[in-house]
Amino acid sequence: MNGELDVAEELLTNCMPDLRARPVLSYARLFSRAAMMLSTIALFRFGPKDSTALQAANKLIKEGLGRDPLWHYATYTRAQIVGILEDHDRGKESFRNAYENIQQSGELVTVREARSRVLLLMLTASCMKQFSNKPAELLRADKHLEEANSCLLNLPRRGDIQATVFSPPSKKNEPLDLIKDHIEQIAEGTPLAIKRVKAIGAG
Repeated sequence: MNGELDVAEELLTNCMPDLRARPVLSYARLFSRAAMMLSTIALFRFGPKDSTALQAANKLIKEGLGRDPLWHYATYTRAQIVGILEDHDRGKESFRNAYENIQQSGELVTVREARSRVLLLMLTASCMKQFSNKPAELLRADKHLEEANSCLLNLPRRGDIQATVFSPPSKKNEPLDLIKDHIEQIAEGTPLAIKRVKAIGAG
């Protein structure tokens, strides 16, 4: 996996100067995707104990969000980083921002494809579990997770091979059993912070 990360990091790093020079409105999402991928590579490579790596990841994703502030996948990743680098209250507020971006996007209504919906529901519930202690909101988060589990029954298959799903805590596509485990962790309120990324994602 390290060799693949090296290649991906080099390609993305080489693209960044050109993306920075492009018109913001036309290339905002592309720039922010590249920034998020580079920040995720930093997390995979160094793990949570290296504050320098986390600071670098935070700087990258913050730059991406400066151009594309409502992209909730990036907002969620930054919330995870902020939750470690800064105080607990600031982390909770970042998760709330990510949740509000999801609500604004309207994707909870429009996204129906099984894999994409499972990811979106996991993101939403994880945010709610991190910032809220209100019974009504926590109940709504649990309902999102119940729906995510139901959506797993509709994952596409090719012969005996079942499709994977991108998991928020591990930042990679995971098989069905691991996705169920991650959903259970979210339901229990386990902090899905960066400290879990290296353990799950390395290999």
